[in-house]
Amino acid sequence: MRRSSRDRLVLTLLGGVLIAGCSRLTAVDWALIPAASSSGTTDVGGAGAGESSGGSPPLSEGGDGAVAGEGGVAGEGGAAGEGGVGETGGIAGTGGTFGGRGGFGGKGGTGGAAGHGGVSGSSGSGGTTGGGGSAGTTGSAGFPPCTGTPTVVQAPDLVLFDGGPGQNGDRGGRVGLDNACKAALAKLTLPQTKTHAFISAAEKDDIPSMTTKYPDIASQVRVVGPTGIQLAATFAGLFSGQIDQSLVCAHVVPMDVDTWLSGSSACNSMTPPVCGVFADKVGSCNGWTLSTDDPLVEGVYGSTRLNNSVLVSWLAWFKTSCDAATDHVICLAYTPTP
Repeated sequence: MRRSSRDRLVLTLLGGVLIAGCSRLTAVDWALIPAASSSGTTDVGGAGAGESSGGSPPLSEGGDGAVAGEGGVAGEGGAAGEGGVGETGGIAGTGGTFGGRGGFGGKGGTGGAAGHGGVSGSSGSGGTTGGGGSAGTTGSAGFPPCTGTPTVVQAPDLVLFDGGPGQNGDRGGRVGLDNACKAALAKLTLPQTKTHAFISAAEKDDIPSMTTKYPDIASQVRVVGPTGIQLAATFAGLFSGQIDQSLVCAHVVPMDVDTWLSGSSACNSMTPPVCGVFADKVGSCNGWTLSTDDPLVEGVYGSTRLNNSVLVSWLAWFKTSCDAATDHVICLAYTPTP
């Protein structure tokens, strides 16, 4: 235990009395003992001066130093760096014949750098790594690409062109359908002078029978769209199982038109296949004279974007209610043979 300078001074004096043997030990008269002097400073933070050595008056020591200053408050750690943003997932592939693949998800972004710590503070932790980007969606089953080349339409060519949409399944039968095609042909600058609706309206009045029903239609010439893109080398080639181009690709209808009224069947499994024949009255809105909804009578429509003739095809895709059969009608223009 640390003793004060006063305690040490008393012990020294008592020792001297005992050594000299002059008198009995008596009570200390504190008034006779000189006060201890201090040579230390009391500046804040300064240590007391060291003890003096020897001399008179008796030994003295420095005063107590001031209380040590408190340490500075530790600096706060730097803020954690933000995590990098995850990369965007790949764009879905464009649909080809079977649809494009979905893009791969992007990699996670790199975590942010750790923040710098303050003085005596803890370093900030690193940012969280960014999440991976979402995978791109798989493209829808696509349609055949357009590969045809426009050519000059010649007078002998058979030309398929757009006869326009309607309000429902009642198109006035064969007569009304043909009149709609005549009005549409008058707006085109084609060398062909005659036209009939390219549609199945009744038994023996179906698409494959057109060259029989209308003998002035040449059958051994190419079939093209209004810009000369070939659909088939001959009329019979339209029913061989596949055409050269879809109706959209051959510019028969505008790009935003998906369906057309056919009233026909797809190809069957016979060899050679039989395609496009009259579906029956329940597939032609009763010969294109019915405008109301009937669960037993519908209208068959084909696809303008497919070029195959089997199963779901350009000739027969699905059926629609006759009150909603607003699909386009396709027309056949030709130059009558002698």
